[in-house]
Amino acid sequence: MERYIAIDNVCAWPNLTRLPDGSLVATIFNQPCHGLWEGDVECWGSDDGGRTWRLRGTPAPHASGTNRMNVAAGLAANGDLLVIASGFTDRPPQGQQPSDHKTVLSPWVCRSADSGRTWSRHDTCPSAPELGRSIVIPFGDIVQAADGALCFSAYAGPQDGSDDCCSAYLFRSDDDGLTWGDGAIIGASRYNETAPFHLGGGRWLAVARTQPGDALHLFLSDDDGRTWRFSQEVAMPGQHPAHLLRLSDGRILLTYGNRRVGEKGIDIRISSDEGHTWTTPMQLVALEPTDLGYPSTAPTGDGTLCTVWYAGGVAAHQRYHMGALIWDVEDVEQRWFTTAITSWLVSDLTPNAYGIAHAPYHGSTSPLGWERMPAMADDGFINLHARFGDADGIVYLANRFTIPHAATWELTLGHDGGVCIFVDGADVLTVPDTRNPAAPGRTTVPIPLDEGEHDIVIAFDTAGGKGWGIYSSWVLPKSARDTKQARAFPVLLPEGTS
Repeated sequence: MERYIAIDNVCAWPNLTRLPDGSLVATIFNQPCHGLWEGDVECWGSDDGGRTWRLRGTPAPHASGTNRMNVAAGLAANGDLLVIASGFTDRPPQGQQPSDHKTVLSPWVCRSADSGRTWSRHDTCPSAPELGRSIVIPFGDIVQAADGALCFSAYAGPQDGSDDCCSAYLFRSDDDGLTWGDGAIIGASRYNETAPFHLGGGRWLAVARTQPGDALHLFLSDDDGRTWRFSQEVAMPGQHPAHLLRLSDGRILLTYGNRRVGEKGIDIRISSDEGHTWTTPMQLVALEPTDLGYPSTAPTGDGTLCTVWYAGGVAAHQRYHMGALIWDVEDVEQRWFTTAITSWLVSDLTPNAYGIAHAPYHGSTSPLGWERMPAMADDGFINLHARFGDADGIVYLANRFTIPHAATWELTLGHDGGVCIFVDGADVLTVPDTRNPAAPGRTTVPIPLDEGEHDIVIAFDTAGGKGWGIYSSWVLPKSARDTKQARAFPVLLPEGTS
């Protein structure tokens, strides 16, 4: 993973769009505050997958005494970049004390035919008059519906822009973003920032931020976004707002900010069944206790993803900024759905008469002077060299586990000495060569295991002191990563269990 301070000295609230030429555009608020001052909506572009960024243009420049800061962004059907931007009145110049009497500005529809460099703008955005709410505040991606209409989400409430009694809407345009019709209510009376996502064929997801509570609720539509129904809570209070993206393997990625005490950062969940069930949460980026969140994710074109967010500062950079992470889904899943094995029964040293590839099986009931050896630290390293030094021979490590459900489990080893792995007495893999130093993840063994107890034994070649020890871990099968299984890893049985 690669992490960057991407755009400095901005609060950002970024929205990320991948353009037809493969470049990325981040649409941001360009001031280092929560909309307290005058400020603009800017577009910054990256031609290297999110690693470096340059200012391209300003879709929504502010008028004196106002700002432009709330946005929805995406592509029109003809490939133009669209930004819908609102903001507030009674905003002073930078650094001055703002008024308590701001009102919401009518959104502008901003359009660029040259990848965000030059812009036209007009103010024919919709309102929500049926609820007495004349101004809407845009948020999230602009998305194309099954019938070809462009759609964006917005919320409407009191004229001062407070979150009291807001409702979330999906608005439609039948002329590629030139004019916008009435909105369909996604969630009424307690929802604001909402991320819409078109699954295809008229089926939609929308993840809305609750107010009060700041949790995330998932809504579904089966009629191309015209009517909506509540489905489930997908993030707890203090975890918001959301972004949705379809991954290259067809799964749905949910990204959101986490402001809960002790958990602060950017989190993700993944759905393999179009939003019905989700993996347990995984932290993508850990952040210091600060103002943070509003992530947005886009593919880079080389198989990785770019996620951007804002933070009020980190330990090494004490200013507001847009952060960026270039990452791989499989790497993150491997890290989050893996648990270290931190204790093994270790035998006495036995002769290496025929080489590790021909090591006989010895279980924990064999008379080999077994002793429980814990890992040296949280990384799970079992330091055999501390016990055997430069002696040459084969050491056996044994464990018994209760497997929570039948699946193909992956046992991952980091090892410098050669190993032979036995499962329930059967030789399943031999890696004979010595390779220093030991590094986690050197060898992975897929093992079909039934529910119940199983015996795992590793024969390890000390190689005259060149073999120091092992890291070991279980990787949770993909079939067990939804909320029903709740990360049920194999359980290490106590010493002495036969």
